[in-house]
Amino acid sequence: PAIQDFSFNGLWARNNSKPNGYFKLDITKLKLGEGNLKGMAELNSFVNPELSFKANGQLNLIDLTPFLSQDLLAEIRGKIQFNLNGMVKITSPTNANQKRTYTLKDMAGDMELTGGNAFLKSDSLLFEALQAKLTFRNGHLKVHNAYAKSKGSDVLFKGEWLYFLPWLNDSMSDIILNGSLFSQKLDLNNFVKSNDEGENESSDILKLNLDVLVNNLTWDKHQVKDFKGLLMVSRSGFSLTNADMKTMEGSVHADLTLNQNPDGRKTLQLKMKTDHVSISQMFDRFNNFGQSTITDKHLSGFVNSEIMYEHSY
Repeated sequence: PAIQDFSFNGLWARNNSKPNGYFKLDITKLKLGEGNLKGMAELNSFVNPELSFKANGQLNLIDLTPFLSQDLLAEIRGKIQFNLNGMVKITSPTNANQKRTYTLKDMAGDMELTGGNAFLKSDSLLFEALQAKLTFRNGHLKVHNAYAKSKGSDVLFKGEWLYFLPWLNDSMSDIILNGSLFSQKLDLNNFVKSNDEGENESSDILKLNLDVLVNNLTWDKHQVKDFKGLLMVSRSGFSLTNADMKTMEGSVHADLTLNQNPDGRKTLQLKMKTDHVSISQMFDRFNNFGQSTITDKHLSGFVNSEIMYEHSY
């Protein structure tokens, strides 16, 4: 994107009062594509440099496309209003094999995204109507609301990304999300894909603690209404507790956990209580539990049950 109407004031010094050097840049006006910003950058020393910055303004995401990973995003649109300040530590290389590194030591401020669209190239997913209000404080990222639509589904997230700053400096750090997720309609068939190569790296660093509420949930043959529960994900597995839902003409309460044992084996535990559930629909949606002797075609009526199941593999 073209930079236009760039106005600034600068100060460079290296003298008796500033023996290690000093630099300050005040940006009074900068137009980047359809966006604009104002701000300040201050370098305290050329020997052990730390760069303080302040910036506010509005940017159009399409102008940032050249700076984003083309392998991940094919297209991104929307407008961002922001007011941010922070500090970057710059570490110079000590030998020819090293590179200069930049570490974000602090960041605070607010950001709001409106009218956003993003196409994830790797998953062929288009997210529409993206909007979010974000606050950066004490290394954490608070999400006041983040909304998106895709393939007839919608998701609203409110919560906090803990230790966002360490993750930003090192993408291998844990992603820790606490909050709530609400959806009017969620079709998991469009998002959940089988992985024949096993768990990927991202699953090892993702930690979730989410209250989930979905009015209409679809997964494979399952049609569920008024789904709610607590979803927790960690390095050792995941759990879905106090899950309540209306399905198969009745209701279901369930607790599900999947944990990895120290020996590498996994244990699946399920506790489920059904109330007035259609037995033929139950057999149909669970593919007759892998047998053909008694199928949904042979059954009718409703069932109340309490089921406890455990399986290690």
